[in-house]
Amino acid sequence: MKKLKFLVVIFLCLFFIPGVSAKTINHFYAEADEDVTYEEEVNGSVALAGQNVESNGTVLGVNFLAGNKVLHRGTSDYLVSAGNYITVSGLINNDSIIAGNIVVIDNNASLTRDVIILGEDITIKGSLGRNVSLYGSKVSLEGAKIKGNVKVYAEEIKADKDTIISGVLSYPEDANVSLGENIKSIKKTAAINKDVTNDFETFMINKIWSFLSLLVIFAVLTLLAPRLFEKMNKDYEKVDFNKVVEVIAKGLVFLMIVPVIAVFLLVIPFSLALSLIMFILYFIIIYVSKIFAMYLLGFKLWQRFFKKDGNMLLVGILGFVIVFVLDLIPGINFMISLFTLLIGVGIISEFILRKKA
Repeated sequence: MKKLKFLVVIFLCLFFIPGVSAKTINHFYAEADEDVTYEEEVNGSVALAGQNVESNGTVLGVNFLAGNKVLHRGTSDYLVSAGNYITVSGLINNDSIIAGNIVVIDNNASLTRDVIILGEDITIKGSLGRNVSLYGSKVSLEGAKIKGNVKVYAEEIKADKDTIISGVLSYPEDANVSLGENIKSIKKTAAINKDVTNDFETFMINKIWSFLSLLVIFAVLTLLAPRLFEKMNKDYEKVDFNKVVEVIAKGLVFLMIVPVIAVFLLVIPFSLALSLIMFILYFIIIYVSKIFAMYLLGFKLWQRFFKKDGNMLLVGILGFVIVFVLDLIPGINFMISLFTLLIGVGIISEFILRKKA
């Protein structure tokens, strides 16, 4: 009898003692590590970066997620994500921008407003509440429920019989398409492979000119500010995975915070000029960021294979050539551009913070 009373007491304690509620974070939150798991509630924006990133909490702001493998299972007001393999579940209350190699919107996902997805292989199974733009090689709609228009730019497009699109589905006229019976409204756009030769020549010319312009700026910087790159050599002489993630996280935070501050200054009296200057510097930093990322790549490769000090210009050219070649490979060129941008901006932001200190 005593044992029975004891068990009853334990049962009541387990089911009726109130739990401890999680503390709400009332400020911007950022974390970078090899494995990052986030489960709290933030009354603000969040930036997470790592090899494996999992967001299970509630973000009452913009949720920035970057990593090799990214999983979103919580609730966010806005979602901005970049990575190799991205899975989105849970709830996104407003707009989403997603860029990755493989992107999956699973059947538990609900993205209530506009969505832009860039990827090699895109699969959508969940519910999307408004217009969707999809850019990739292969797009699969598997039981998706989409209330707005769907714009697809891909070579292979599949939509099964359970997929419902309330608006118009538009896709290139030369795409390989397989559509279910519930797709009623269709609009064909210009062919992907139209004038391939001319498009390729134009593409190559633009790429070459772009890299040559950056190379000229790099050469000028090595002449005018050689100590800048000498400082980089010292700061990044030893770089591990955690350091790379830290730099990417700083670049992500910089890209997010600066426009917010500049827009805020627009509404403050007598701050218009400062806001415009901030915007100009912001876009200049974005443009030259690749220079620092490519130089860092060249420096680390020079360390690895030549094991001696090299001419600053030759080190930079090595990084430029490698990134130029990688940027021409379909499927990974977007990721290369994204990571060089984040790393370059991260390096510049570290210089700015160190100078301020």
